[in-house]
Amino acid sequence: MGVAVLRLAAEAIEFAAMDIFDIEKREGFMRRGLLLVCLVSVIGLAVWGLPAEITTWQLAADSFPANLRWMSDGNLYVSLQNPRGIALFEPAANRLGVWETAEAPGEFELINSRIFFAQPHVGELGWLNLDFGMMAFYSIPSASAWPVMLLDGGAAPGDVDIWYVDWSNGNVGLFAPIESGPFDHRDLVPNNITATRASYGVEPSVQQVAGTTHFADPSLVPAVASAISVKNDPFTEWALFSPAAPTFGFTRSDDGRIWVSGAAGDPLQALSPWDDTVTLYDLPGDPFVMGLAAASGNRLWYLATTPNESAVTLGVLNVITGDATVWTIPDAGDPLSLRVVGDKVWFTDRWISAIYRFDPATSSFTWWLSGADDAPMALEPGVDGEMWISYERTGAIARLVFE
Repeated sequence: MGVAVLRLAAEAIEFAAMDIFDIEKREGFMRRGLLLVCLVSVIGLAVWGLPAEITTWQLAADSFPANLRWMSDGNLYVSLQNPRGIALFEPAANRLGVWETAEAPGEFELINSRIFFAQPHVGELGWLNLDFGMMAFYSIPSASAWPVMLLDGGAAPGDVDIWYVDWSNGNVGLFAPIESGPFDHRDLVPNNITATRASYGVEPSVQQVAGTTHFADPSLVPAVASAISVKNDPFTEWALFSPAAPTFGFTRSDDGRIWVSGAAGDPLQALSPWDDTVTLYDLPGDPFVMGLAAASGNRLWYLATTPNESAVTLGVLNVITGDATVWTIPDAGDPLSLRVVGDKVWFTDRWISAIYRFDPATSSFTWWLSGADDAPMALEPGVDGEMWISYERTGAIARLVFE
């Protein structure tokens, strides 16, 4: 009996590590019986159903911390709306130093000691040099631009290639300046504000969900279309989606392609900026995509709602074969901030104020409720498995760590 259990345990580990698209191997394992499946379930629940601690740093209730970037020294940068600006958050000191801006910043990217941020309300991108306290602003050439969702597209460390989405005009743009000047502001000094700190324990909920795999027709290949680029240095833009249905999915894959979603039922678009072509990928069920995240191994993860909004789903697309596997997310209603960290998939849910983690190896969701109507928004991984979160409705920054 002991040998049989050990053998099943070894098979369970092999099963958990298996490529989810290697269907032939998976079917061979599944035919070995229900006991293996049960053991995988037990292993998944025992290892990953961990209690955690949430620590919050309370800011002004209407601060709206929209975006986070973690630093190797244990600090974070965060964009705020009250006060308006980009802040350096020092958790150990319960302190934020804010470089204030006239308009509220949105998402940002941190490149060396420079922060590039969107200013949606005025159609600009901002550039903050942290070493010298200098700030410059660049107007996006399209009329009534509304820039959101920035991506660092630099091929080498320090390269300034910032991708953005212009909701108002349906454009995907690339900001690639040769130099940073002239600066509109110099010798800026951050203003310090204090955050109130509190910690509490949270128990997880864990649920395994069977995924449904949809196989693409092997005789069909993804369609390829042309995209017209319009260059106005230092900006280049491509019109890729309808401004009547702004995209919520935006990511960059390792091959340099820029991925965007569109209206419900529209295919995903993968822009190849070097030749102005777009490859179109259909998703099963014609969903509305709310988030994209590229992973290694030709995998693209996505958050979506079904056409009648009866369920929210997590899916993974194999961009080589076109096959997709879809899981219904338990309890979720408004998922955001899809992140792939190692071999796990993370996201938040504003509807139930929860932080989710999905383990593809065991097909299990684990989620932790924040304990209030916080509306967790952005996610940012730190060290040793910790996850940083911004709370939209209550105006706090939080850290989730396992006990």
